[in-house]
Amino acid sequence: MATYHINEMIFHVYEKNTVGETRVLNCCLTVDELEKKLENGEIDLGKVEIECLPPNREECEDASY
Repeated sequence: MATYHINEMIFHVYEKNTVGETRVLNCCLTVDELEKKLENGEIDLGKVEIECLPPNREECEDASY
């Protein structure tokens, strides 16, 4: 398994409990962008799922970009 520096990672934010579809709220956020949205209350951890993706897109077969 490859290891990455935290600042190389990207994140997708999905709405929880969507029926019949996956609703993407934010995609391809950097660590700094994710932290700012969390600090500003733009992302409610109780209502979303956050997926951490490695920076190498070839390793993300199932990820939606």
